[in-house]
Amino acid sequence: MSKFYINNKSKIFRVKSGSYTEIAEMSAFYRKLINAELKDVSVNGETIRTIWNQGTEVIFDMSVFDNKYNIYDDYISNLQSKINLFLENKSLKEFKKKFPQRNSKINRRKSINICPLIAGSLATITILTISIRFQKVQTEGINLGPNTIPNVEFDYSEVEELGEQTILKKEMDILEQNVNFDIPENSLAINNYEEENRVTCIFPFEVKEDGKFETTIQNCAPYAEEYIARYGLPRDLTYALICQESGSLTSIDERIGTVNPMRIDPKEMNGEFFKVPVYENGAFTGEYDCFYAVATEADKNNPKYAGYKVLAIDNLKEHFQIGCAYIRRGIDRYKNIWIGLDSNNKGLYAFSNVYEKGYVTPEHNREYYQDNPSDFSWINLIAEHYKVAKKDPDFVYGDPIYLANVLRYLPLKDGKALIEYDYKGETIVIELVNELLLDNVEVENYNNGQQRG
Repeated sequence: MSKFYINNKSKIFRVKSGSYTEIAEMSAFYRKLINAELKDVSVNGETIRTIWNQGTEVIFDMSVFDNKYNIYDDYISNLQSKINLFLENKSLKEFKKKFPQRNSKINRRKSINICPLIAGSLATITILTISIRFQKVQTEGINLGPNTIPNVEFDYSEVEELGEQTILKKEMDILEQNVNFDIPENSLAINNYEEENRVTCIFPFEVKEDGKFETTIQNCAPYAEEYIARYGLPRDLTYALICQESGSLTSIDERIGTVNPMRIDPKEMNGEFFKVPVYENGAFTGEYDCFYAVATEADKNNPKYAGYKVLAIDNLKEHFQIGCAYIRRGIDRYKNIWIGLDSNNKGLYAFSNVYEKGYVTPEHNREYYQDNPSDFSWINLIAEHYKVAKKDPDFVYGDPIYLANVLRYLPLKDGKALIEYDYKGETIVIELVNELLLDNVEVENYNNGQQRG
């Protein structure tokens, strides 16, 4: 019999022999569960135990039904309705009273009030600091089945600071013990936040639905996934960039004599030193990866690298570590993720050169663009800078529509995508809106709404 646990953030873990493994394809799991036959339901304190056809057991953290926004919101709503209907049909009114009620329709353009949890618990969530507070709950005598959720007493004294999040320590100990993560859930899945705390960015880009995004993940995930997580990168956005660069594990780059899926420039990177912050579960660990990047395995033998860690572009595993490290370095340099991504095409210092060389006079200072990702006029600034620097009004530096070319591969929901990333301890959340998929009324409403960015 298969057993699963769904925590308060909608993450799904396979439970086996006391260990918890986060599953890779969460959307597929939710779809199958919605279409499965529900056999039994029991409500136990802060959890709901469900039995489905073929004996599949799924334990829900009760507070998952109070989540007000994440990419799995529709699935959770459907499952809640299915459980409610089951309880009604079985006339289990007392159980149903324990079950949290939730509005099926939520106005996401307005601030969202978080409903109180069962037994007076309260989860107050903002986008920059997430607090999860539990009242003391006695789980003595609750039978959740063997090797499922151990009996634990929760108390305020068990709360500790973990980076930007205040999380119940014992809960995390339970879930993280012996956990072997597969491909993590979609990085665009952002749980629980109040809308005014994010930045809405409206940008026009064509949508390319040719299957390349899915193929790229399938081919590159065995090499890239580890470093996307290690360097705290937005997962889908990173794969969209890989799609734009190449994503191919068969096309040979003559410059290095092998495949180059992230199209890393061997001349620019040969001998480049990296110091990259290391992340675990989305939080900075305080540690750094330090290494030199070289073009080929043969270049590692250069005596000047003696005693240092050296990674080669033509080594496929090391290739993705270098490429992901470069994305993180761009984010950390500019804070504005769009400028950081663009540096993969135009180089790490293209935006800096606008302010340091003095060829053009920007309307805004550098800090303005770093703090306002909704303003994309820096793209024209870079283009104009290099025209003046080269004394050629027709000079084109890099790909002038590189950002749009990356974003065309990004999966959207209703023409939008949510992107979350860390910048030196600050969690930044962006709602990306494809302007080409909005009508004029919607665009006007966005432009006339509250000040963004």
